[in-house]
Amino acid sequence: MRYLSILLLSCIGSAASAEPLYFRCDCNWWKALPEYQLQQVGNTQLYRTEIEIRNASFPINFKLVDKDFTPGTNYGYRSLSDKNIKLGRVFKAQPNAIEQHFEFKPPSPGTYQIFLDLDGETPLVFISKAI
Repeated sequence: MRYLSILLLSCIGSAASAEPLYFRCDCNWWKALPEYQLQQVGNTQLYRTEIEIRNASFPINFKLVDKDFTPGTNYGYRSLSDKNIKLGRVFKAQPNAIEQHFEFKPPSPGTYQIFLDLDGETPLVFISKAI
């Protein structure tokens, strides 16, 4: 019974300490801006935000992370093959990235949706052009 109580308290503590995640990039000085906060999609473990890109002539380095770059909520690429994000493809992420920034070279100016899927064993990131 004591073990169950400790386990329940541990679960409650970790759920309560969940911090919002943000799209943080070199083009916004790596700030946690409210307009780039990821929002949960329905009752899933899928999170989304939108960014507007006016100048598509350079790549954007980014991470999906809380306001303090906390280990466990610091999502960057899992391996080098996951670094360069392409539209229409899914890329593996890891929650303890330090220098592993994703890179996205938008094909054209416009509004893009950035997704973080935490449903499976491996976090996934993908980007689509907003309709």
